[in-house]
This record gives sequence, C-alpha cells and structure tokens, in this order.
Amino acid sequence: MAKTWCQRVLLALAVFTTLAAAQAGNSTNSNTNSTGNGSPSSSSLLSHGALFYTPSRNLAFALSVPQDKSTQDIYFTMIMAINTMWGAVGLGSDSMAGSLMLVVHGSGSGANVTLSPRIAGAGHSEPWYNPDIRVEALPGTTRIDGTAWVYYGVCRNCRTWTTPQGDRRGIDVVSTKQDMIYATGEVGDIWSDDLNYPLRVHKSFGSFTMDMTVASSGGGGAASAALSASPPRVDLDSTAPQLVGTAQGATAVQAYRDWKGLVHAVIMVLVFVGAFPFGAFILRLGGWVRAHAVLQGLAGILFIVGASLGMSISGMYNRTRKFNSAHQVVGLIIFIFVFGQFTLGVLHHRNFKKTQQKTKLAPIHVWLGRLILVLGVINGFLGFTLSQAVFYNYILLGLVLAIFPLFGVILAIRKCLSKKFDKENKIVSETGDYSAGQTGYNLEPWQVPPHLQQQQQHQQQPGAPYPGYSASAGFAPPPAYQGPQQNTREYV
Repeated sequence: MAKTWCQRVLLALAVFTTLAAAQAGNSTNSNTNSTGNGSPSSSSLLSHGALFYTPSRNLAFALSVPQDKSTQDIYFTMIMAINTMWGAVGLGSDSMAGSLMLVVHGSGSGANVTLSPRIAGAGHSEPWYNPDIRVEALPGTTRIDGTAWVYYGVCRNCRTWTTPQGDRRGIDVVSTKQDMIYATGEVGDIWSDDLNYPLRVHKSFGSFTMDMTVASSGGGGAASAALSASPPRVDLDSTAPQLVGTAQGATAVQAYRDWKGLVHAVIMVLVFVGAFPFGAFILRLGGWVRAHAVLQGLAGILFIVGASLGMSISGMYNRTRKFNSAHQVVGLIIFIFVFGQFTLGVLHHRNFKKTQQKTKLAPIHVWLGRLILVLGVINGFLGFTLSQAVFYNYILLGLVLAIFPLFGVILAIRKCLSKKFDKENKIVSETGDYSAGQTGYNLEPWQVPPHLQQQQQHQQQPGAPYPGYSASAGFAPPPAYQGPQQNTREYV
C-alpha cells in the first residue's frame, strides 16, 4: 500500500514539474491564460483535445471537436475542486455578454455533478438557463470524494447559439486563438439538481484563448475520428489533485467583490437597527425633539442611498430581475412608508408649534414608525436569505436581541424613576409642606399651589404678619408667583 502511494506521489510531482515547465515557456498576463497546444504537458494529461486550467487550479476545462464536419456537437470535460461553490466556462467571447456558459456544481444527492447550459445577457449579470441547449452527461461523470467534481459531456449543436438579444454567436473551430472566459464561485457547496439554481456572484474570473486546431486535430483514420467524438480523458488517478489543488506560479487571478450588495446591507442594518431606533429612543428618554428630527433626517438620507444601491443590483441576478421577490416587495412598501412618516412628522410639528396642543397625527406618526422598524428588521432577514448569505441572519439577530431590549430596559427604568418622583411630589402637595424638604431647599418653587405660597412666605419670615393681614385697605399683598408656563408634550 505504501509503495503504491509513493509511486503516485512521485508520478504526481513529475506531472506537476512538466506542467510548470510548459507554463514557463508560454506567455501569459494577469488577466489571460493560454491553453496547452500540443505541448508535452497537454499530452500527458489528455487522451486528446485542448486543455485549460485556471491560475488557482480550482477549475479545468478540456475540449474536443469531432472531425465529422456534418455535426455541430462539441465534447468536453470539466473538473472542479470539491470546495468550490460553482465553476463556469464561457464559449465564444472574452466577455460575459452573449457567451454560452457551461456552469457546474454539485447534484442534489451530493454524489454527482449538475451542469447547466446558460446564456449571458447584456452587461455583467447572472446568465440565464437555456433549455434549448442540450447537454448530455457521459460515462465517467462523478464526484471524487475529497478531491473534485468531474463532468464528461457532449453539447449538442453548440457551435452556434442565439443570445437573449437575438444575435447569433458561436465558436470558430479553425481558430488558433478562440476567445473564452471562466469564473469560479466562493468556497462552499451547492447541492442541487435545479438547472436554474440561483448563483452568487463569482469570486474570481478571467479570459483565455484556446487553440481549436488542437481541439479538433487527430492522426487521421477511423480511430482518430472516433476518438475526437468523445470527451477528452484526463488521467484522474495521477493528476486530479495537482490539476485542481496546486497553485500555478505567479499568474494572477482577477478577483471580484460585490461591493454594492455589501454597502446596501451595511447601510440598511445601520438604519433599521441603529439610527431609526436610536432616534425614537432619545425622544422617549429626554424629549429631545430637535435631536430626534435631525437624527431621523440623516437616517432617512442613508435609507435612500441604501435603497438605491439595492435597486441598482437587482438587474444582476435572475432571482431579482423581475422585482417580485418578498425582500423587494417589502422593501418597496417600507420605502413608501418612510416618506409618509417624514411627511406626518413635519405636519405634526408645524401644527403643534401653532396650537401647542397634541395633534391627531401624533399617534399615527408613532405607530407607523414602529411598523417601519418591525418591517425593516424582517426585511433584513429576507434580504440575507435572498442573497444566499444566511449566516449573516445570525449576526442580525444578535444585534436586534442586544440593542432593542437595551433601549427598552433603559426606558423602563426611566419610567419607574419618573413614577417615584411624581409620587413624592403628590405627597408633598397633599401635606402642603412646600417650605423645604429633607434638604431645606425647594428645587421647583413655581410648582407650589397659589393658596399655599403666602403661608410658605409667612413661615420662612419669622415675625411677619399673617398672610391675610393688610396694613391698610389701600395695600394688598403682591400676587403669588405662578412660575413659567408648562407646555404640552409634543410627542405621545
């Protein structure tokens, strides 16, 4: 057993050394990678055809074009690292638009491979599944445990195709530099038989050229023609781990980050778990109306920016392109409610300044704000689920369970303290002892009832005449101090 493994390791190292030497002789740049063109490395890996593998060695693609000129079929082999969420190769162009994309990921059982033929639309967006393109899995398609997904297939009538815009695209089987692209997803798993399974945006991508004359060449004769009409066979026993798992030298990989989606998520969480709740909190805590208005206004601006980013990325994905997902529908409702809430707040404040009385709009403003907060948090969970980032739901849940109860506890403590102070003031009012307290100092003299102010003055000035005494009929005591006017609360 040990001897067999030693032989495999030595053979693998020999193959990798040959690949590295062949690569060093080829000219590459940071965004492209050329396939083997009959070099020893290609022949050592393949039975026939042309080969491409990504710089990070997590995806390989081999192509064979039948010598029979009456057919439009192409045979191919795709090998993807087991820990890569999905991988794709696009035929016919050095950009996504109009390319025929062959997308692979794990099957629903996890024991086989699903391949979805898709056509990329205009711009940088998720390609559509095209049921008119027929791809058949051939014997040998399987999952190699702990190593790779392997797909041997034939694509029927795939040398030309029609784009969603109605244009005709295709591959040139006699070109020595046929443009193609590749993309790989993040680290993770997709186990599904759904050919239209929604994909997350790719983590890395790039373009390459393939020598189609190598893909369609042969030694002539019936045996060579039969061999060309089959998928290229890779020696998986000796090369698969190196082919899909070893770094490929200094060639760079183009990385992509969905920054719009990231910023959209951060802003919306900040608005609905931070800014909006805190704005309501400070109004309840201290009655700071101006601070409440300023903070909610800034949060509203952030909300508009976040919503705009969300709308702008909707066209990138098939699941959001029609704007009919639960996250988008609820988001649109919240968008309308937020503008209505700001309108109610402004009208209520203007009317209050005129009348100094609580308006009928106040309870509507309060309860609509509470509804917006609830819908915003729910929509956050819907959004992370829609974007296939379910892990962030736990982070959002943790923030909600930490922040909202904290605000509630603080307000409950304030309410208890307010009741205690109100009770003490009521006791003092009933006994009439407004002269001093335990400290001998009255903090709020203007709250003393008028009928007791003269008594208080008499008690504080020994020797003074009784409050009802008048030195003469023409002189009367000054009116009691009433204190400043106490305004009605502006909020509910």
